[in-house]
Amino acid sequence: MVSLVFVKRSLVALVITVAALLMVAGPAAAHLDLVKTTPDDNAQLSKLVKQVRLQFSVAGEPAGAGIVLLDRTGQQVPAQVSTPDDGLTWVATPATPLESGKYGVKWRVAAPDTHPKTGSFQFTVAVPGAVASTDSPPPQDPSAPAVLDELLAEPVDTTQAQWVRWVGTTFMITGAVLGIGGLVFLGLVMAGRHSEVRLVVQRVRWSAALLIGGSCIQVAARSTMRQDGDWAAGLSPASIADLLGSGTYGVAVGLRMLGGVLILVGVWTAYATAPKAALATTHHEPGDPIVAASLRRSVVAVVGACLYLASFLFDGHTETAAPRVLVWLSDIVHVFAAATWVGGIAMLATVLWHRRRAMHALDAAYLAVRFSSVAGLSLLLAGLAGVALTVEILDEPSQLWASTWGLALIAKVVLVAVVAAIGAYNHFRLIPVLEQAVDLRTSRPHLPEASDPKGPMLSESAGGVELATRPQIEEASDQISRKLWFTTYAEVLILLGVIALTAWLVNAATTG
Repeated sequence: MVSLVFVKRSLVALVITVAALLMVAGPAAAHLDLVKTTPDDNAQLSKLVKQVRLQFSVAGEPAGAGIVLLDRTGQQVPAQVSTPDDGLTWVATPATPLESGKYGVKWRVAAPDTHPKTGSFQFTVAVPGAVASTDSPPPQDPSAPAVLDELLAEPVDTTQAQWVRWVGTTFMITGAVLGIGGLVFLGLVMAGRHSEVRLVVQRVRWSAALLIGGSCIQVAARSTMRQDGDWAAGLSPASIADLLGSGTYGVAVGLRMLGGVLILVGVWTAYATAPKAALATTHHEPGDPIVAASLRRSVVAVVGACLYLASFLFDGHTETAAPRVLVWLSDIVHVFAAATWVGGIAMLATVLWHRRRAMHALDAAYLAVRFSSVAGLSLLLAGLAGVALTVEILDEPSQLWASTWGLALIAKVVLVAVVAAIGAYNHFRLIPVLEQAVDLRTSRPHLPEASDPKGPMLSESAGGVELATRPQIEEASDQISRKLWFTTYAEVLILLGVIALTAWLVNAATTG
């Protein structure tokens, strides 16, 4: 197993790096917004209009209906749409110059992170001496402007596709967190019965399958959203190919799918000699000895986890936020540290649940102490990287309380704080007792069996133990293990809410 000293030093180095970068970083988000239109919104023009131009803050691509030019009756005006600067500016050139009349433009453009945005504007052309087109209703018809206004204000209903995308993203993130966190747990923490090691490996495989399935659902939903909520159009091969070929999103999906497949087929059960502490603190049955887990046969799965982490270089808010290098580093560190923490808690709960169901002693001492060595630093690192991402993504602090995205982020932080508080209770109240049990069992294997009612007992508040009998140690360890099982189970339930909120934050626009 990897040395925990090395792991601690590596995590501390990452904490210092992210903290240093965070101190020099400033809010430098660059989200897709409509910067300028030509003609301006509500402009009154006295000459023919040959082109309509839309300039955006970052490069984008038309999605769904794209950029549509409407006359005063609400009929679409034939126009050719092009871009002279790779997506920053889009130009709609009508087949014939726009003569006198009222016109509107409705646009739907996808940002580099594939999040589509919708908007509209209108203008009036009144060429002196010219007569309005005979295709339009006469000027005295009061209903024509109202029709155009209604069409421009009509929202694009993609609610169903948004919910499906959220489900897919939740599955994808859950699978990734449990898969990556499970691999870390196997390599750094796991020691138990043969059957328990196989169980964790199986859960990692299930997680990889969930990651692959969630990615497929997310792609289908995103494609449908780009087609204005039309599932038939969104699920067509042409639409999906267009989505995957837009920007770098296809690269991100490819890395995630490949990473999931490699984790699924590449993780294998491998055993190593269990440390003395694990052997001394975990009961076993004949034919199911205590062993440590090893990743020596799972190199392919580790590569898959790295590919998944690399996918964040090509997708999400990092595609529209700057400085890019800091955003990329923060995103990858945040995901990896969060997976190590959340996935580790889930796998610890899985092992304890299995022992409880099999009517085995919980024997949580070794696993809890081992996991505690990296969990605290992982949480700190995830928090620092998360703060860095928030600073980089938000345009201004007021978005934290003035936008739905900011309020959802606050809700996520509150849930994480609750889990962190439970973890702090475990770390400072339960883990020290279990550490004493591990130390006594390993350093004093021949403890007396007789119980002295006047002798010291291990307890949550024990600051140190000079004498203890084996029954006292086992009784105290069992009591603390049951409390740890309860708190770990509570952490897992709360973290499900954290993952659901994370999936929403990944999909949502910060200004929404």
